[in-house]
Amino acid sequence: MFKYRQGDVGLELVTIEGLDFKPAKQAVLAEGEKTGHFHVVTTTGVATIEEGQFPLEVAEKDGTMYLKISEPLPLKHAEHATITVAPGTYKVQRQVEYTPEAPRQVLD
Repeated sequence: MFKYRQGDVGLELVTIEGLDFKPAKQAVLAEGEKTGHFHVVTTTGVATIEEGQFPLEVAEKDGTMYLKISEPLPLKHAEHATITVAPGTYKVQRQVEYTPEAPRQVLD
């Protein structure tokens, strides 16, 4: 079940271990193949952070992106309202549409 959804991108709150999370200033969750717009979680404008603590960390496993968020961060897109994502660990999922040929990711 998605905790957050913005267009064709969903964030599912998960409990997962064994991922190698790396600090990031932003995470591009999806690039707009048609519009050129991005779904992006960013730390820009976030209050100062204690030394050694990062508000956004990113990992990937089997082609799936995971986010570890330690303070509320914005999920932005030019054609959608900004969503504030609460702290937690999230699996990033893209909407899939089914065609006679094969399932495929929805193009933004």
